[in-house]
Amino acid sequence: KLLADPDAEVRIRAVSAARGITSEKAGELLALAMADADGMVRRAVIPMVEDMRTANAAEILIKAAESDDPPTRREAITVIGRMGLKGGAVNRLLEKAVGDADPFVQEAAIATFGQVGADEALAVLGKIAGNPSHRQAAFAASVLAKMGGDKAFAHLKRALADPDKNVRRNAVNALIREVTDENGKTIRDILLAAMPLETDPVLRLHYTKKLDEAFPDDEVVAKAIKELPSRP
Repeated sequence: KLLADPDAEVRIRAVSAARGITSEKAGELLALAMADADGMVRRAVIPMVEDMRTANAAEILIKAAESDDPPTRREAITVIGRMGLKGGAVNRLLEKAVGDADPFVQEAAIATFGQVGADEALAVLGKIAGNPSHRQAAFAASVLAKMGGDKAFAHLKRALADPDKNVRRNAVNALIREVTDENGKTIRDILLAAMPLETDPVLRLHYTKKLDEAFPDDEVVAKAIKELPSRP
C-alpha cells in the first residue's frame, strides 16, 4: 500500500522497510518499486538490492541499468560488478552500456566487465582498447592490464602492435601501471619484445623511460635499453 502512496518520500520509506521482511517478499517489493515513475524511488532500490541480495537482484539491476537516468544506469552497473553478477543477460547489458551516450556509464560498464572476467568481456575490452576514437580506450587498456592473465595480456600485445600510436601508448602505460612482484617479469618481457618494433621515435623514448622507472635495477631492462637501435 505504501508503494502506491502519492508522496514519493513515503514510497522511498517503503523501499527501506524491505529490510524487515523476508527475502522473497523483499524481492517482489523492490521489483515493484523499480517500476516507480519517480527516479528517486528507483534509485533507492539499488542499494537495497545490493544489501539484501535478493534472488531477483540481476533482473532488478538490469532494469535499473536501462533507465533513462544516467546516474541510475551508472549505479546499477557498478552494483552489478560489486555483486559479481554474471551471465548472458549481464554481458549483453554491459556490451550495450560501453556505447552509452554518458561517459560515466561507459566507464562503469568497462570496469564491471573487468570484474565479470568472461571471455566475452575480454573480447569487448580488447575491441575498445584497440579503437583510438573511443573515449574510454585508455581505460579499457588499464582494465585489461589489471585483469591480467594470458588472455588479457594477449589483447594488450595486439594493442602494442596496433597501427595507431595512441593505442600503442595506452597499452604501454596500462601495463606499466600494473607491474607487481607477481607479474613484473611477464609485463617486462611483453614490453621488451614490443619496444624494438616501435616505429614512432617519441614512443620508443617513452618505452625506455617507463621501463627504466618500473625496473630500475633490472639488468635485462638496462641491457635492452642500451642495445636498442636508434630506429627499428
